[in-house]
Amino acid sequence: MRSDDEMAFPKLAAPARRALSAAGYTRLDQLAQVSESDLTKLHGMGTTAIAALREALHERGLSFHAGVPASDHLQGVAGSPGEVDEYLRGVEEPGSQHASGPAADDPRDRPGRGTSDLLPRSGFPGTR
Repeated sequence: MRSDDEMAFPKLAAPARRALSAAGYTRLDQLAQVSESDLTKLHGMGTTAIAALREALHERGLSFHAGVPASDHLQGVAGSPGEVDEYLRGVEEPGSQHASGPAADDPRDRPGRGTSDLLPRSGFPGTR
């Protein structure tokens, strides 16, 4: 069994330490279950911190998880994959079908038509 000192994080800048703590990482060996890609998504985790962690893992015969990122620890973190997916579901791609038909059917997209053509002619001050 490894001692707590042996599994302690190397010296890191405060933003990187806070990022690891906020994501629930308290020991170096936990990082063998996560990919570098996931760690770089944490706010405050830069290339210098990643390099220091990679070296510390290597010295202990460990490495970051290879393969598909294990994003479980990123849930609830601003910009987590789940939040990004949710946001993207609500974003409409340019040129995609609107609920009422293709984007080309939108009168605002027709050449020579300004927004004033879309306003009613009565009921507004200064209109006929």
